[in-house]
Amino acid sequence: MTVAIPGSGPDSGRAPVGVQGESLLEVTGLRVGVGSDPTLRPLLRGVDLTVARGEAVGLVGESGSGKSMLARSVVQLLPRGLSMDGSITYQGRELVGARGAALRALRGREISLIFQDPFTMLNPTMTCGDQVVELVRDENGRRLTRERRREEVERRLREVGIRDASVADAYPSELSGGMRQRVGIAAALALDPNLVIADEPSTALDVTTQREILRLLRGLQRSRGMGLILITHDLRLAFSMCDRLAVMYAGAVVEVGDARDVAERPIHPYTMGLISSEPPADRRLVRIGAIPGTAARADEHPEDCAFAPRCAWASSRCGAELPVLTPVEPTRSVACLRVDELTVELERARTQMQNAASVEVEQSAAGQSLVRVRELRKTYGSARRQVVALDGVDIDISAGESVGIVGESGSGKSTLAKCLLGLETADAGSVVLDGVDVSDYARLDRRDLATARRTVQMVFQDPQSTLNPSLSIGAVLAEAVRAGGVRDGVPDRVAALMDQVGLPRTLATRKPRALSGGQRQRVAIARALAVNPKLVVCDEAVSALDVSVQAQILNLLNELRSELGISIVFITHDLAVVRQVTDRVYVMRHGAVVEGGPTADVLDRPSHEYTRLLLSAAPSLSADWLGISEEASA
Repeated sequence: MTVAIPGSGPDSGRAPVGVQGESLLEVTGLRVGVGSDPTLRPLLRGVDLTVARGEAVGLVGESGSGKSMLARSVVQLLPRGLSMDGSITYQGRELVGARGAALRALRGREISLIFQDPFTMLNPTMTCGDQVVELVRDENGRRLTRERRREEVERRLREVGIRDASVADAYPSELSGGMRQRVGIAAALALDPNLVIADEPSTALDVTTQREILRLLRGLQRSRGMGLILITHDLRLAFSMCDRLAVMYAGAVVEVGDARDVAERPIHPYTMGLISSEPPADRRLVRIGAIPGTAARADEHPEDCAFAPRCAWASSRCGAELPVLTPVEPTRSVACLRVDELTVELERARTQMQNAASVEVEQSAAGQSLVRVRELRKTYGSARRQVVALDGVDIDISAGESVGIVGESGSGKSTLAKCLLGLETADAGSVVLDGVDVSDYARLDRRDLATARRTVQMVFQDPQSTLNPSLSIGAVLAEAVRAGGVRDGVPDRVAALMDQVGLPRTLATRKPRALSGGQRQRVAIARALAVNPKLVVCDEAVSALDVSVQAQILNLLNELRSELGISIVFITHDLAVVRQVTDRVYVMRHGAVVEGGPTADVLDRPSHEYTRLLLSAAPSLSADWLGISEEASA
């Protein structure tokens, strides 16, 4: 892959940076903006990108940096009201301005997209088999016969690891998330494209399914010699999956280079910040190195460095001059005005990050019991088909303790959380919350019900879906404060809550849609704290956040727990995250707890094979993480 430099074309006298092999896709000076002139309200600002045949290119950066916009521009799928200029050529064919049948034929046949949500790719009214071969034709351009269609479907499904022929006759809604993603990949690759654009293809999957899907995608990409653009906010995944990376910020590329090089030696402060924000999997830090502030929009800094307000090394020059992506090595480029001056300082910062102070969690004697769950059982479904969600679960949580619940999708984590909050009622077993039996919230008297509601609160994965879009942030928090029984001094309590979670008070008049994802999650945490709970349940509360915002929220949760003495139940599939915020952890599989104990003990010295499987599935820089040898994929 190459990210070229503005002014580095054939007449500039400078060669493009890092071209490897035959060029498949070339993006030159791409600008996208709102309205008819893309320069007035820009979303992409002069992006140059080259992808070689057989190369995997990662696009990383915070939400709003322009990654998905760049991908949609390549296949000319921009939303209404946007315009673009510049050049996008695929094997020498200009795509900007392309219309009609020629463009439609290009999509799918030569360039395919794989999205985060397989439901986006799959038609719910068609069987999976029909969707896989919908556009496949024989050597004469005719639809396949029924017999050949079936053969082709089964062949394509086997290619993505599906051996069960009955999947061909199933509808998407009848499959698991991982199975749907496999079918989506089979459909995307059915026409043997030369270029695949995968936009967060594994974000919604648990770690074991994620590795299977990515191993599949990377193996097919290598064996077929396809180009791959992988869009992700997970740096560990990008470093282990891709040959080269382009780091984007505020609609522009700020650094590009070999993936391993970028991981081990970042040369832009923003890249350094992203890497510092990634929680280490092998130790717990006193504090994760989060980037301060929020990501800038592409239109906020037309004539200076967009990252300068968040940069620890910014100078007065950074606020007055626009940096240009410039080659600093044969395969490395960076858009930083101080790149020559910061080499030593960034290396020192990298060393400090690697040696950052870690904390050993002391396992003190169990304190006062806050939660006691015994033999909890829950089954869903009908007499014809039943799913066991909880199968005799026992857990304990002490006052002031942070406990992690980890496991794959379908292991019972969220069902357990819902039983704690009364959103589900178990079929058998007991839940005792702060001395009150809350096994069945419907049977509680009014006083005990009110006490239980104040004792435990929840923070969900997607705050957008839990915040009333018609209310301002101040009104959302005021409503929660009054629900806790406060009648006087509500505005002061709202202000105090916003201060507590690090939200500017000026946001009180804004609606949820005007806030960033991290700010909305802070609102959700503030709302949970409004009733002074003793226990906060966080269900995948950081899994959808950028790595920089995730670090901010994890630091906030640790600070709140220390300051308020609250207990936390942290549900996640990310073992690196669970290490940073929990004292003890329970590992769940198929509705049962298979292992539990101090977090460090379980993660460093797992006793159950399933725990070892989860640990091995976590993304790493190991060349063998995906289990694909270079020889096998050559």
